Amino acid sequence: MSIPALDLLDVKTGVTLDEKVDIRSLGCTLYAMEYGNSPFWTNQMNQRESIALAVLNGNVRFPTVDQQDQYSAENRALIKAMLVVELAMWLDIHQIIDQVDQLLARPV
Repeated sequence: MSIPALDLLDVKTGVTLDEKVDIRSLGCTLYAMEYGNSPFWTNQMNQRESIALAVLNGNVRFPTVDQQDQYSAENRALIKAMLVVELAMWLDIHQIIDQVDQLLARPV
């Protein structure tokens, strides 16, 4: 499964890429581990350009409850937070750790 890196699809002049790029990759990886495909893939997509456009637009779709999504809304929110398009909104590793700690502290 190939997941284009947003930061490499459309690098703006003067933008410095840092470790937050890896957070986006982690979000893609978590989504793929949980749902078995790219967060930007739909059945209607058949060309790489369509996936690139979905990545650039931040078009992430999660299964619905009807499709038996077994993960919590908080889990989905964490993944969505890792996949935001706006560079200024990208999370750092400390923010991710804080959110994961909150998820783990929740009663089951």
